[in-house]
Amino acid sequence: MKVVLEILRYILVAVLSLVIFIIFLTNLGLSTVLSEKYILLKLDESNYYQKVYNDFYENISKYMLQSGLDDIDLQNICGIEKVKEDTISIIENIYFGNSNQIETDSIKSNLDNKINEYIGNNGIISTNKDSIEKFENIICKEYTNTIMYTRYEKKINESITKIQKIIKEINKYAIYLFIIVVILIIIINIRNILRNISILGMSALLFGIVCIYLRNIILSNIKINNLYLLSEAFSDLLKLIVNENLSLIFNIAIISVIGGIIFIILGNILQVKIRKKEKKETNLSEK
Repeated sequence: MKVVLEILRYILVAVLSLVIFIIFLTNLGLSTVLSEKYILLKLDESNYYQKVYNDFYENISKYMLQSGLDDIDLQNICGIEKVKEDTISIIENIYFGNSNQIETDSIKSNLDNKINEYIGNNGIISTNKDSIEKFENIICKEYTNTIMYTRYEKKINESITKIQKIIKEINKYAIYLFIIVVILIIIINIRNILRNISILGMSALLFGIVCIYLRNIILSNIKINNLYLLSEAFSDLLKLIVNENLSLIFNIAIISVIGGIIFIILGNILQVKIRKKEKKETNLSEK
């Protein structure tokens, strides 16, 4: 019977560690990449708006050169505040299913004024209005491309909503399972409550080891600092989020390993002291 109970204890330790790992990952996901507030915070920290602003002007410079209008000062056709406002609108579309539209009329109007001013200052008489309008539409299209405004935001929102729902369900049932496993451990060790300290320590130790292993697997297979996706601004944001979360996983893993070892040692020391005390009392009663 003792052997069966011992095997059951180790099984429960493994299950408890797995459940803690699932709860940790689901909470991490819900509080980071699946959280609109977290993403907005990281956009600020990564200087995302300024980088997108710079990318836009860098991208349109080639069109200005091709059109022969490269002498026009375009710095005021779009401000960084508009980039920020439109980016937040896109984030709201993705996370909340809003239908915010990106307005480019102001960019087109500012650009039109710049072109007309340039034409007037340089004494250009003959101009093709259709060509100018086509050029302005290209610049506006470049803006929406740079801030990554797409028609797929609704579908992305539907996918994120489904993922959030699934993860919340997993998290909920993992918490239920955690409570059940803890109760079973307490019942099994009802005659030796102090052993629960060691079991908790073993679970924490195993959880920490799994987290460290996961982090090392990711780092060995993915060169985080070489990641590039869509644009430099988005890539820098992605690298910030990945590196930050890997650091968080590692820090929690180290705390869990150290805490686990301490609890295992403490639990064993307390059990030994109790046994010695019981043995001493037994010897005295026999005398």
